[in-house]
Amino acid sequence: FSLEAWIFPLGNPLQQRIILCKGDGNIAYHYCLYLESSSGFGRLRVGGGTYPVSSVAPVSGLWNHVVVVFNGTFLFFLNG
Repeated sequence: FSLEAWIFPLGNPLQQRIILCKGDGNIAYHYCLYLESSSGFGRLRVGGGTYPVSSVAPVSGLWNHVVVVFNGTFLFFLNG
């Protein structure tokens, strides 16, 4: 599967920034792609697990294209 979005992050807030989530309305999302609050790096929550998917943060104050692909392992693409 793949997840794709255009994002426009502002600053480095103290809370995580959700890019997109899909679930059934309760706390346990089926999947959720978000930026960590401390680093701005991408993380993916799938079922009960959380996986780091990037070691680079999107550029604040600019549009960024993010894509996560799963083909046995997670691949993260930022502006590329």
